[in-house]
Amino acid sequence: MRSRAGFTLALAAGLAVASTGGWLGCQFTPAGGGGGDDDGGGDDGGGDDSDAAAGDAAGPTDAAVGIDAIAVTVDAAVSVDARPPCPAAYTIAQGGSRYVRRSGADTIAGARGDCADDLAGRTMLATFENAADLDAVIDQTGAPGSERLWVGARCTSTSFGCAGPKSWTWDTGADLAPTLWVQGEPDNPFTDHSAAALKTGPSWKLMSTGTVPVETHPYVCECVE
Repeated sequence: MRSRAGFTLALAAGLAVASTGGWLGCQFTPAGGGGGDDDGGGDDGGGDDSDAAAGDAAGPTDAAVGIDAIAVTVDAAVSVDARPPCPAAYTIAQGGSRYVRRSGADTIAGARGDCADDLAGRTMLATFENAADLDAVIDQTGAPGSERLWVGARCTSTSFGCAGPKSWTWDTGADLAPTLWVQGEPDNPFTDHSAAALKTGPSWKLMSTGTVPVETHPYVCECVE
């Protein structure tokens, strides 16, 4: 998430000095000054610091400072790039993600690429953490029970070890729970490196399926919210 902040600080201050004889300093203007002032030499010794008549007349204010204006303007137009929403076609919400079924058949590579193009870094061929999410999402897509749908699972074995669930993960790298498979699947150690969902009884489950020869199926895409 990026943040752009522009701040403009304008400070205008006018200083008015009440006295006419100086800038900001104090200007001292004696009023008495002559012999009648206590500070002068002509007192007869009975005086104090206040003269009988008026003493030192009050002079003008030494430093009357008037601040005409202080204007501070903060341009706080801070824009934060919001996380973009999932594409509008992703209408099925489940477990922090949104899903869409693509009814056109494609290869597993084509399906992965098509899903990934929808919103970079956020969309992918669908993955499911548990059987309940797998079943709920695909049911909501309206896929017919006879259909097989690519999902984002793969066999990571490089030594013909794709029979049995231990070599299978989701495309994200997360473990694929053994309970998601149809009983007896995955079963082909040589050519079944991808997985498709199919309806078995009342629920959708996974079966391993091949890339040789290249198969095409509809598929389910996921957008992480």
